Amino acid sequence: MSAHDWSIQFIKGRLTRDVEIVGKQDPYMIFRTNGREYKSKTHDSAGKFPVWNQLFDVKIADVDTEVDFECWDAGAKSDTMIG
Repeated sequence: MSAHDWSIQFIKGRLTRDVEIVGKQDPYMIFRTNGREYKSKTHDSAGKFPVWNQLFDVKIADVDTEVDFECWDAGAKSDTMIG
């Protein structure tokens, strides 16, 4: 099968979970497909309402290809998964 060009866009988020005890979380998105990982920019101090407006063009092998999405909070020492 031939690969297909897909566009995946992270526009904004309305997160229900806040992993910060003090201050506002700094969310970013990660998605993985075909053995590759793509990471959005971090929206500093966005709290639960980040805006990324970021577009990724990727090649997807076929419609059955798995794509995993995760949202993370960037931390000074380590990052924490939001969801």
